[in-house]
Amino acid sequence: MHELSLVQGILKAALGEAEKTDGKRLEEIHARVRETGHPMEADALQSLLETLAKGTIAEGAKMKISVIPPTLRCRECEAIFSAQGHTLLCPHCKSGKLEELDADKIDLECNFAG
Repeated sequence: MHELSLVQGILKAALGEAEKTDGKRLEEIHARVRETGHPMEADALQSLLETLAKGTIAEGAKMKISVIPPTLRCRECEAIFSAQGHTLLCPHCKSGKLEELDADKIDLECNFAG
């Protein structure tokens, strides 16, 4: 269910950007989302986004969703690094005291017609 709310948020943000352009048709949506604690398949997210966009000015737009690793900070040595795989330890000091810095962040790019 997390994926549905994530994709609904992406579409809502893209449609919000479209409102700023006096309703120009969305031609392309590119969203970069952070991997969360469970695996997400970019293809499944994209398919869901295409389904939800039907009947909106985003229908038919080229859509790309990239799943990227979150940025982590070690609470012991303050090192900041990108998570790789199922990172549970700091690569610098091997501490398991980590926090996600950008877990809820979504980078969104929209391109519009004309």
